[in-house]
Amino acid sequence: MLADRAPLTALLALALLLAPGCGGSAPAGRYAWRAQLEGTRSLVLDAQGDARGTLTVEELDDGTLRLGLLGFRPGSVVAVGDVTHTAAGGDESVAVDVREALGDLPAAALGPDGAEVAELPVPLSIRAAVDAAPFETRLRVLSPGRLARDYLLAADRGPVPFAADASAARRGVAVIRSRVVAERRVEVVAQPLGAAETVAELAWVALVDDPVVDHRPCRYVEIGGTREATALLAVRGTRVRLFDRRTGEALGERTFSGPAACPDVATERDYIIDIGVQTGGAEADGWVAAFLAERAGTAGAAAPPG
Repeated sequence: MLADRAPLTALLALALLLAPGCGGSAPAGRYAWRAQLEGTRSLVLDAQGDARGTLTVEELDDGTLRLGLLGFRPGSVVAVGDVTHTAAGGDESVAVDVREALGDLPAAALGPDGAEVAELPVPLSIRAAVDAAPFETRLRVLSPGRLARDYLLAADRGPVPFAADASAARRGVAVIRSRVVAERRVEVVAQPLGAAETVAELAWVALVDDPVVDHRPCRYVEIGGTREATALLAVRGTRVRLFDRRTGEALGERTFSGPAACPDVATERDYIIDIGVQTGGAEADGWVAAFLAERAGTAGAAAPPG
């Protein structure tokens, strides 16, 4: 699949500006983090000097990674965490799941001001076929906050564990809002709420859908007659679902929408009446904030506020 991005040499001109705290550069003459692969969600670890091979780290939509290997001699060994791959030569790809390590990221990485590049506590080793000793560094990712967000989105399907859970306090909510911004286009944004310092300290997940549409019946009588008809009033609201991240337990669900009255008059063509009013977002945010405030003194309680 890397062949579709060739030639790589034409794409490596963009210098990578590392975010503070991302660590120093690799030793000269071996490999170095050099660039973001243009037009992709990938970072590039490129050979230097007499070393061989280019490694790309591609971010997938479920929060996992795909490593692309290009130009490594057969027999070269690439290891990321507990995944080890021996190169056969040519273009190769390796699936890597480092999602549980994302708990060490700062909670602010989820928000709009999160770092664009981060070093994870996951060892990365390359032993070229002709080298006696491996090159060792740590794995870097292009959009750590997006990876964590995509992982947390699975809270409605079960536990979302992090390696740091055993020692992490429970003092924050990951609020993930899915907003319909255009037909068939959904914008997903995340924000930490509370005093959590790391992603692992976000013990709860609030999944917010905005808007959701409910249909309520409106009954009419023909003007000057007796014939009755029913139309449906489209009411937009905001739905929020709360989950315990570590256990996957559903803690509560509410849909908030303001008053929506049936119009006094409708025509026979108005089977569905859409008044286009969006309500409920502020109430949903307040409900999540109240949930967290209640937990501040009773961490681990199961029921959200009424």
